[in-house]
Amino acid sequence: MRLPPAERVEIAQLGRETFASTGRSELPGWRRALFLFLARNARSPTEFFAIPPNQVVEIGGRLEV
Repeated sequence: MRLPPAERVEIAQLGRETFASTGRSELPGWRRALFLFLARNARSPTEFFAIPPNQVVEIGGRLEV
């Protein structure tokens, strides 16, 4: 019995950061609010590069701003 050849599957590794406001920051309040707003509303790399979601491995972390 012969098995069919395996299909080649591309896997993308992406990093993702989540930002959290801690209240203590050297940034002025309006800059911190603007940065968090822009980071929260940015497109994910999966959407931007049109990578199929079932071919993505995301590794992320949480950063305090």
